[in-house]
Amino acid sequence: MTLIVKTITRLTVGLILLYGIYITLHGHISPGGGFAGGVIITLSFIHLVLAFGKDEALKRISKAAVSIFESMGA
Repeated sequence: MTLIVKTITRLTVGLILLYGIYITLHGHISPGGGFAGGVIITLSFIHLVLAFGKDEALKRISKAAVSIFESMGA
């Protein structure tokens, strides 16, 4: 992708991830909050893959983080 897309991705992925975590943790207030938060968190990782490619995105995410996310989903 272009430099502009990569720069915007670097700036927004963290914010999108934090918003998804916020929605997940406060999902008990509104129906479907946990599902919506999970979708937003997943979309932040998809955003990384689309902007940087699969190999570069996997370098940015540690194996420990992947293991934690897999355990949370199980």
